[in-house]
Amino acid sequence: MAKCVTMLGAVLIGVSAAMGVAAAEDDPIAPHFGTAAGGFVAGGSHDYFVESELRLPLVNIEPVLFSYRYRETTPFVNAFDQVRAEVLYRRNELQADLKLNDSVRAIALAGYESTGTIDRHGLLSAYALGAGLGS
Repeated sequence: MAKCVTMLGAVLIGVSAAMGVAAAEDDPIAPHFGTAAGGFVAGGSHDYFVESELRLPLVNIEPVLFSYRYRETTPFVNAFDQVRAEVLYRRNELQADLKLNDSVRAIALAGYESTGTIDRHGLLSAYALGAGLGS
């Protein structure tokens, strides 16, 4: 029963935090730090996870916006009846937006992501580059 109450509390915190993140996503210029916690729907090896995000505008000179974003997801693993943290996913991004008109902008993105685990050796990492048009 206590585990159900804890999971329900984590899900409610995650929903309320996600609602705050959704509201902050409307304004790409404002700095934002958010965190959310939630339970896994399936899988007995994870109890819950915590996701954190930092979005920081570096330069905002109309029509150009440069920003930095950091995102981390940490599941809390239930192993041998002991819950422990395991950093699963990290991503660092630099983004450049060039406003072409009121409804179209050019976007360039460069990033680095890594995935690491505690229960086995190794670290997977990669660089990412991208460009496109958006609204």
